[in-house]
Amino acid sequence: MKKLNVSQMENLQGGNNRTCLIDGILTGLGIGIGFAIGGPLVGAAAAVAGGYAGNTNGCFK
Repeated sequence: MKKLNVSQMENLQGGNNRTCLIDGILTGLGIGIGFAIGGPLVGAAAAVAGGYAGNTNGCFK
């Protein structure tokens, strides 16, 4: 098994800026498309899903 140093472990623990940026862009697009096509309920569902994706990727740490 490969041993990791501290900087490599930090990269594994939290999300990086590119991942969080992609999550934010996709969430914004999902909210916009959801409001346009499905109304406020679908837009709110997209916001919740985007928040969950960001939390899963460690963007809020």
